[in-house]
Amino acid sequence: MSWQKGLAYSLGIIGGGYLLMRYTTPTPDQLYNHAALVFEYSTLALSPELKEEADKRRKDQAHEQAELMQLLRRNMAADQPVWKVQPPHPESKNDPPANK
Repeated sequence: MSWQKGLAYSLGIIGGGYLLMRYTTPTPDQLYNHAALVFEYSTLALSPELKEEADKRRKDQAHEQAELMQLLRRNMAADQPVWKVQPPHPESKNDPPANK
């Protein structure tokens, strides 16, 4: 009977921790707009500079995602094997130099 009690307590602790995390973690929209913390009397808002930076990053990420999807569609239509199609960023600085 003691292992059942231990299991019940463990599940209660894990479930309580999960609910606490869900209740206290702001969504991206809440963080962007008014970032309400756990306590109602303590609120923070992103400064205009941070909002501009966040908007720029969102725009850049959306643009990169659109480019990647376009590249994937183009590569799917190609008759070449996967390892011969164009990589996502051929001018990437992290790529090793090509052997010629």
